[in-house]
Amino acid sequence: MKNKDISQSKQKYIFVNRENFQEQLDHLTDFQKIYLEAFPNPKEQEPYSNILDRISAKDGSPETFAVLDVDGAAVRGGIIADWYPEAASLEIIYLAVDGRLRRGGLGNALLSCGVEEFHRYIPGIKYIFFESENPMSEENLSSGEASAGMDAVNRLWLFARAGAARIPIDYVQPPLQEGGGFASNMFLFILPSSDKEDRMPSKYLKSFLEAFYNGLKEEAKGQEAAWAAELEKMKEQIDEVADEKDNIVFDHILETPRYRMDKVSVAGHFSKTDPASDTLVKESLAECRVFHSYETDLMDYSHQGDNRPFVTHHKSLRPDVLLHFPRCYQYSSEGETYFRLVDKKSIRVDVSTDWSYRKDTGDVLAHLVLSPSEGQTFNELDYIRLVTAFGSKQEQYKALSPGNSYSCGGWSGIRLSHPGEEQLLTAEQWVEKELGGGSFRMEGSGISELNMDGSNLFRSFKQFRDGVPNASMWNRTLCGILLGIFDFERMNKPEIYDTIQPMVVRDNSFFLLSRGHLMKLSLQKEDEYERVDNILISPYLLIPSAAAVFNEILLRKNEAIINGADEKKDDKDDDKRLSFSDKGYMSKGKLLQDVCTNVAKSLTGGYLDGFFQYGSEQELLQTASERRGLPRKKDLLQRKLDNLKTEARNCQKNYEDGLNMNQNMILLVLAILQVVTALFDKGQEVWLILTSVILVLVFLLIGRLRLNQKRKGN
Repeated sequence: MKNKDISQSKQKYIFVNRENFQEQLDHLTDFQKIYLEAFPNPKEQEPYSNILDRISAKDGSPETFAVLDVDGAAVRGGIIADWYPEAASLEIIYLAVDGRLRRGGLGNALLSCGVEEFHRYIPGIKYIFFESENPMSEENLSSGEASAGMDAVNRLWLFARAGAARIPIDYVQPPLQEGGGFASNMFLFILPSSDKEDRMPSKYLKSFLEAFYNGLKEEAKGQEAAWAAELEKMKEQIDEVADEKDNIVFDHILETPRYRMDKVSVAGHFSKTDPASDTLVKESLAECRVFHSYETDLMDYSHQGDNRPFVTHHKSLRPDVLLHFPRCYQYSSEGETYFRLVDKKSIRVDVSTDWSYRKDTGDVLAHLVLSPSEGQTFNELDYIRLVTAFGSKQEQYKALSPGNSYSCGGWSGIRLSHPGEEQLLTAEQWVEKELGGGSFRMEGSGISELNMDGSNLFRSFKQFRDGVPNASMWNRTLCGILLGIFDFERMNKPEIYDTIQPMVVRDNSFFLLSRGHLMKLSLQKEDEYERVDNILISPYLLIPSAAAVFNEILLRKNEAIINGADEKKDDKDDDKRLSFSDKGYMSKGKLLQDVCTNVAKSLTGGYLDGFFQYGSEQELLQTASERRGLPRKKDLLQRKLDNLKTEARNCQKNYEDGLNMNQNMILLVLAILQVVTALFDKGQEVWLILTSVILVLVFLLIGRLRLNQKRKGN
């Protein structure tokens, strides 16, 4: 250790080791309060007396040091760090700033200057590690104690600005004191020595973890098996995530968008889960000035007027609404989990709310359209965040919403607020408020429209549209937007070719479709570009997409009806399930037949197809249905329906068999009674009654047994 005079009381940053421990003890004692306030979670606390003992110890591993931020006589913050010479690694175990002085830049300055101090006085530091709370862990979200300290997201921002990167493993912190528990709510970070450094040999990471765990082995008394298991599990995961050169690639947690887009609109569909109010029905049956002409143009002659399969209405256009983005999010890619901080809180957007109504079924489908307001832009990651709600499930996307609530899916991670209002609304709440109440659910389906200047992306739009897609960054980004995935940079040329398959190609535009996302990409000059008034997106996209979603709703409802009938057909509890009770094969068969008739009628007359007069919209509907698997769902539903029809016929046959059996028994009883009458001259009445009762009981028992045997056979 270098011997230098580091005890000057006026020095702003004071390095503390065992040589000047007694001299700086008062400052260390003052720092204790700051430390406890910053780390209120007991799982993340080490007894402060242990920290002081290690700083003052003449030997031992790890060696512990401190850097204190002292302004005159007042301690404003500090860093506690452990040095593991066998792993050439320093771990910053605690960084804390006086809570009254936060948000003034002290934390950033302390980290930067503190690292310089450690390098100055400790020779041989190769890597600097530290831990920080995962703000999206359930433990941190539910812990009131954790929220009392520095906000976990703000802490990550502090480290990210200093260039910190996450080690992409499921890190588990061992107990920090005897009797303590393992903490899995933490990230492990590294401070790269240069801006270009993005990886490290896996052996050094394993060496650090072994040294760190060994330093806390005494605190794991009684938990030795778990201690060893957690360390081994992390070492195995390091082998799994290492690249071909056995390096661990760092996960830089700050978003790095490349593109800005102002001529973009994103829309999601929301189905109403309860009956429409009388007011909404009345409004739905009226003519809409905005959509009426578009529907007339789109639908063929036989489906115009009162015969339209559904009608669409414009409800409201709200300019300059605040769109609040998630504070952070995580996603999975090829077995690894990545975490990102969102580098913006909100932007201004124009919001259009519309809805479509089916008179025959009473279904209501709302459409929420977002588009950047004048002077605002989406980047490609903003775009992807919204599109993730359209059915992308491969990345297990999860977000921390502006209200610090844990959410999955693109729409559930964002919030909307009216100008001048503090209340943050989910997309569902916004739709419910605009359409007069009720309950809505996101359908996992939507559309987007992007008009852009492609001069800096490709030589010509025609070449891009008609050529074989290459692996340029823009093509990868476009695939990410279309698929709703964040790991698009990993896509190779074959994957890009499979993803970008234009449909309905026009001179200056074409359509793309993936899962629940229908996208129109166009290239128009600035003076030619116009957004559709009020709607903010092309109705020639919105209406075919709505038709596909209505079909999905129809299939889902009928599947529930058939599954319910299938579950209840064998039920024998008359009191609980009267719809399909066992009161008789005739009633059960009739009920099943009614279900079959209604479902068949719904599938035949209610499934929307072939009502557009233009081939492009017909193709959009057909392809959208195929990509969402609707034809396959319909075929499967038809097979279930056929099976239910067979069951209904069996019930009717069993009823008829039972009826014939009862008639035969009655005739046999009458014949026997005639014989009894002829045999007995005296007491005929008594013998007749007694014989009748015995025969009825015997034949009823036999009949019941035979019917049960038939039922088991079916």
